[in-house]
Amino acid sequence: MPRLTVPALLVYDGRCGFCTAWARWGEGRLGADEVAVRPSQSLDLAALGTTQQRADTEVLLITEDRRVRGGAEAIAGWLAYGPWWARLAAAVLRLPPVRPLARAGYRWVADHRYRLPAPRRR
Repeated sequence: MPRLTVPALLVYDGRCGFCTAWARWGEGRLGADEVAVRPSQSLDLAALGTTQQRADTEVLLITEDRRVRGGAEAIAGWLAYGPWWARLAAAVLRLPPVRPLARAGYRWVADHRYRLPAPRRR
């Protein structure tokens, strides 16, 4: 795997307007010095230890230790690099009673992402 220049890389579906808008929103608020945010279509995913097939089904967080997390776990991991409110949200998403709900909610959004409106930038 090529060496990351930051502690983590968030990989999202660049063909999805909803995904792109949220990635850009988070990029400016969630530890931009810690996490690079890139569309899957611009990366050599095999060199990063994953596949385009996986990136087409879920957001991915790839860390320096070569761990690839997907879906709600990737979102929680990304939040954990952010300011206090984001770290708090990450901790909540990782709580055992919340984790299955986060996974189900993430899966619903991922399955419907092409039908969801892209949030407006503010």
